[in-house]
Amino acid sequence: MITGCENLQLLNTGLSIKKFKANYNNDSVVIRVYENDEYYGDRYLREKNALEALWNYNRKNYQFLEFPKIIEEFDENKIRILEWIEGNQISVNEITISILDVVSEINNIKQLHPKYSLINDILSHLQNIKKMNIEDKNRYIDLISPILDYCKNLLVEKSDNILVHGDFFHENLINVKDSEKLGVIDWEYATYGPKYYDLAYFHVFSEWSPPSEIINEINLLKPIVISFICHWYLNFQNLNRKLCIYWLNRLEKCSKQIV
Repeated sequence: MITGCENLQLLNTGLSIKKFKANYNNDSVVIRVYENDEYYGDRYLREKNALEALWNYNRKNYQFLEFPKIIEEFDENKIRILEWIEGNQISVNEITISILDVVSEINNIKQLHPKYSLINDILSHLQNIKKMNIEDKNRYIDLISPILDYCKNLLVEKSDNILVHGDFFHENLINVKDSEKLGVIDWEYATYGPKYYDLAYFHVFSEWSPPSEIINEINLLKPIVISFICHWYLNFQNLNRKLCIYWLNRLEKCSKQIV
């Protein structure tokens, strides 16, 4: 596939792209192959945008956060080679570093006029669903309609135009070997939005209990998080129909609360 790669091993993690662990020029790397990249507005460039912004901020400034360095890119084929972060994926209960500290370091990255934003992502998701011939499409559209105005108004009020990972949950976190840092991987859903979005996502998807002083901020963002997760499962509903219905039911509960 790529000259200089040896010992390719297909990873069983992730559903939206193909990932391989390999040796590249004698270094351990992960090779990310983007297919069907129309979903979510060019995820190949989203990841590049986020990782370059983090790197340019100066990696030495990060006390708690680790993220992969871009080794090489093949833009025509949408293939990216990243350094391999050695460590173990963890459960929520095994995280030894404060999630607040890690997310705070991600949130140091700000852009005045970002290329990607949660507001535009939500609107594009709705258009994406309308074009798809999938089961439950009409139910999703009915449920998301009252949430859309809520989301747009809240994001205009709350958006700090700061970098958010966009898929911040325990399976994308690694206890880095021989380090006190927490590795954060899989940046293809990165965007710009409000300060507490990644924490709200972690709360909803990983069932993490946030500190009492920020719970109100997190609860405000939960409808947006659930909208995104539900949209993802609709796109890949053939993988797990029960989970798709579960998130639709949660979206319905949010929709009723907003109305």
